[in-house]
Amino acid sequence: MSFPSASAKHAFIIGPTGQDGSYLADMLLGKEYEVWGCVRPRGQGRDLSNLLPETVDGLHWVEADINDSEALTSVLAQCQPDEVYNLAAMSFVPASWPSVLTAMETNAIGAVRVFEACRKACPEARVYQASSSEMFGNTPPPQDEMTPMHPVSPYGVAKLAAHRMAHVYRLSYGQFIACGLLFNHESPRRGN
Repeated sequence: MSFPSASAKHAFIIGPTGQDGSYLADMLLGKEYEVWGCVRPRGQGRDLSNLLPETVDGLHWVEADINDSEALTSVLAQCQPDEVYNLAAMSFVPASWPSVLTAMETNAIGAVRVFEACRKACPEARVYQASSSEMFGNTPPPQDEMTPMHPVSPYGVAKLAAHRMAHVYRLSYGQFIACGLLFNHESPRRGN
């Protein structure tokens, strides 16, 4: 792992190999950020095919699982990012039904582990949490931040738990945590 330079902004992306993380990495590198890509340890599934070759070469790669608080806190302490983007999640909604515990562990508890690791290791970092339109459930559109949230899937419940905990961390610890309400979006980099 290389350490941050003093001149550039430093970003830490959890989930840089997915659709959103790969585009974000491209953009931040284009803005001359130093970018760390946090991926699961080897052997837990890693596909770099979404990334441009220059992005693969431009990222500082670190291994940590969002379900391992100690490892996550350690890499954040070493990287000292200005910005942290949590894009890691079980992202296929139907898969949350047969894997309810995994959905909750990754999408809810994993996000809380990110908030807590940032609180301990880099409390001044600005944190982005990827929330989901699935939090609204069957609430009819149009939907915005004030629309009642009534999730109807384990995925939606887990995302809502993370969304609410971001609010708690903002109030309790004064952390900067912004949640983006992401609706379905497509690109050539989105998996099947």
